[in-house]
Amino acid sequence: MHLRPYEFERFRSMLEQSVGLYFADDKQRVLESKLTAVGQMLGVADGLTLLERIRRSPGDRQLLLNALTVGESYFFRNRPHFDLLRERILPGLGSSARGRGL
Repeated sequence: MHLRPYEFERFRSMLEQSVGLYFADDKQRVLESKLTAVGQMLGVADGLTLLERIRRSPGDRQLLLNALTVGESYFFRNRPHFDLLRERILPGLGSSARGRGL
């Protein structure tokens, strides 16, 4: 789906105002590819029609947000984070609490 400049601006504005996602000018192709995928899932090929569906339907909006965001956290996949918590941070918190009579 190719967005005309005013369509890109409308999507960008809607996303920034409603969920805080911002797409810089140089990210138009990224947004277009995500919108194309969502449009195909919903059977919509036109940018303005897709925009209206997303505005009116919370389910369609969530589908777009799922396509635009990454639902994972590397923190929970990185063993050294937990080692640091176990070996340095948590023991220090315990001794600090005991020192204050907690």
